[in-house]
Amino acid sequence: MNTERLFLALWPDEAVRQQVAGYARKLHRSLEGRRLPPRNWHVTLHYLGPTVAKQRQIVEDIATQTSAPAFSLLLDQAGCWSQPRVAWLGSSRIPDALALLFARLRNALQAQGFALDRRPLRPHMTLMRKVRCPKGELPRPQAVPWRVDRFVLARSHTLPGGAEYEVLREWMLQ
Repeated sequence: MNTERLFLALWPDEAVRQQVAGYARKLHRSLEGRRLPPRNWHVTLHYLGPTVAKQRQIVEDIATQTSAPAFSLLLDQAGCWSQPRVAWLGSSRIPDALALLFARLRNALQAQGFALDRRPLRPHMTLMRKVRCPKGELPRPQAVPWRVDRFVLARSHTLPGGAEYEVLREWMLQ
């Protein structure tokens, strides 16, 4: 049975990617690790894992039926998690509309039998992997404002050089 590794995510536009790139360069100069290409930067809403065609259709139907308002997300906080060894840029505040979108998608997916991560929403973009987290603080990011007006269904391809992500569909927020 053919499966695809799928996830729902917020996908930044080129203007946001350009602003994040400046911080990513600064981060890379101060940390050892593998840089992720800007085309892979995103904020995961829900990782679905290996998904068959019938499940993908259910996910697409849920996404089509899920409504939430557009919102502003401020990427103003950086961090490093020693497990899973990633450096990230994220938001210190979760907008109500993002929490609503996350919860509506989670509830509908769980009602259809999807086993989702139980951790709370922590919006962040992974910028580096295989990082040795420093004892001190990371370089302070300049806040990046992001007007989020859509979410996407993306597929993960595992390649020898790391994962590559492909947007399959997108849905506009109101």
